[in-house]
Amino acid sequence: MSKLSVENLSVQFVSPQQGVVQALSEVSLTVNSGEFVALVGPSGCGKTTLLRVMADLEKPTTGQVSLNSQDASRPNTAMVFQQGGLFPWMSVLENIAYGMRIRGMRGKERYKQAMHWMTRVGLMRFADSFPHQLSGGMQQRVGLARAFAHNAEVLLMDEPFAALDAQTRLILQETLLNLWKDTDTTVVFVTHSIEEALVLADRVVIMSARPGRILASFDVSFARPRDPMQLRLDSGFSAQYVEIWGILREQVALAGE
Repeated sequence: MSKLSVENLSVQFVSPQQGVVQALSEVSLTVNSGEFVALVGPSGCGKTTLLRVMADLEKPTTGQVSLNSQDASRPNTAMVFQQGGLFPWMSVLENIAYGMRIRGMRGKERYKQAMHWMTRVGLMRFADSFPHQLSGGMQQRVGLARAFAHNAEVLLMDEPFAALDAQTRLILQETLLNLWKDTDTTVVFVTHSIEEALVLADRVVIMSARPGRILASFDVSFARPRDPMQLRLDSGFSAQYVEIWGILREQVALAGE
């Protein structure tokens, strides 16, 4: 069943340096309920713009995004940002509980839920800590916990692990998979990493150089649950990587011209 539909979406904006910029051009994409979709494409192709339109943080020039909500009590979307997006004046516990607070959930229940998700990401010892006291990886754990605690129907993730070191990235990929498998959340995940897309997603969608368009879509056939490290040793993993890079390489070159 379709959860999120993007229909003939185009986005233009005006830049003081470049004038009118066409960020996206006639993008159409359907994401099924419970599906994990990864968007890959060269820098500047509009991946983040597309995500922001899905989140209703930005309006399209033409076209539309529609969400097939199946539970009116749940928020439509939640977003995880590349830099965490935490409130510096709030503790870890308060940051995780924030989405539930603005939805009007009573204090006792929202802190119970926040503590549950805080435990799931391994941060119980840091409940009273503030973001500046945490490493980058720990801040992203808070962001993950906050997003899942919000219990939105669609989780939008904008390169959440891009700034992390390789070891922390592997651990958080595994953490995300473990959190997601226990929910019915639909995920759209932006990444520059083909490896990361194959490890996490059910489907990898390739975008062109600007103006961003959908070039291809690949189903990822690896069984779940997945071990991010073991999966990379699979011969099929390398074959899909090469196939996707074969399309993406030309677009990366075009983006650099």
